[in-house]
Amino acid sequence: MVNEALIVATRAGRDFVTFADVLEARTFKVHGLSDGTASTELERWETAIHEAGHAVCSYLLRPRDMIDIATVEQRGAVGGFVSWIPREDRKFDWRVDADADLVCSIVSLPTEREFFGGDNSFGVGGDLRAATALATTMLRRAAMGDTLSSPIEPQGHGDDAANDLDRRVEAKLQDRYAFAQQVIRDNRWFVLSIAH
Repeated sequence: MVNEALIVATRAGRDFVTFADVLEARTFKVHGLSDGTASTELERWETAIHEAGHAVCSYLLRPRDMIDIATVEQRGAVGGFVSWIPREDRKFDWRVDADADLVCSIVSLPTEREFFGGDNSFGVGGDLRAATALATTMLRRAAMGDTLSSPIEPQGHGDDAANDLDRRVEAKLQDRYAFAQQVIRDNRWFVLSIAH
């Protein structure tokens, strides 16, 4: 990381390393090289609002974690991201943690809809896939719903079992969406502050 910080400083035309250089080097090592920011001011603003929703929820709902970085810098297909680190290492997550993670994932959808006249971008797709996978694991494997069954593999119960799981996952996501929507409405000022 120190070597990478030296490269950052050299590219900036300095013969000394600053703490900011070390932070930039760490970000590169942990999250990869940035592709830069969105091409237009509007796209940067849209991404900033999207990521600010994640940051606000993370700050409010994940007291065990600390936000490491919130950025609108692109990395591949990702327009920006919020990353957090645990304040202490833990072996196990609890349902309350998983529920908070669901809200922090799904919040991009109500955030975009709140600030962009009910519309949303394709950028919420990855967040919704992550939330759906987590909700499925919670309900199917960890008794974090209305049932206790935790099958390893489907046992030929057919479409009825799959449809029942899909309905339970959708109900869980709808519940967390409504909660996320209220968090964003109650904290519009906070989202705008982070986005700016």
